[in-house]
Amino acid sequence: MVDAGILGPHDKVELIAGVVVLMSPAVPNHHWSLVRLNELFVPAMRDFHCLVQGTVVLGEGEVFDPDFALLKRKPGGYRQAHPRGGDVELVVEVSASSLPRDRQVKLPVYAASGIPEFWIVDLEGESIQVYREPRGNEYRSVASLQGADTVSPLACDDATVTVSDLFAD
Repeated sequence: MVDAGILGPHDKVELIAGVVVLMSPAVPNHHWSLVRLNELFVPAMRDFHCLVQGTVVLGEGEVFDPDFALLKRKPGGYRQAHPRGGDVELVVEVSASSLPRDRQVKLPVYAASGIPEFWIVDLEGESIQVYREPRGNEYRSVASLQGADTVSPLACDDATVTVSDLFAD
């Protein structure tokens, strides 16, 4: 679509179930959460690639740009091809207006793709929903964290996130 001139190289879209979906413009709070995630995940950078608003190919007709992802390191990195579901250890979506889509549309695709862990950072509720143990198009383990609660990715237990730190100045 970019080659045909339908979409420009800077248009923010995702391919969900074969449908091109426009992404909402990010609010400052959304960007700030991404800055905080990067800072909090510094310990993970020695063992993983940290992808920020990059493309992940999950299957036919499923191409997402998650806000943040921990990717397995591999020889040659991801210079020649976008990461696929099996390359991803953790996906994080930062949500305000996209919260219903993240829960109802993206979550089942991440689970079905075998992504072991999916977090939703809820900007309005200042909380993190942690989804683990994918089975089919669901996650068997779900936790809602807020305030002083902490969480570490399954793949990287030395990168501990205190929920309130994501929303701190």
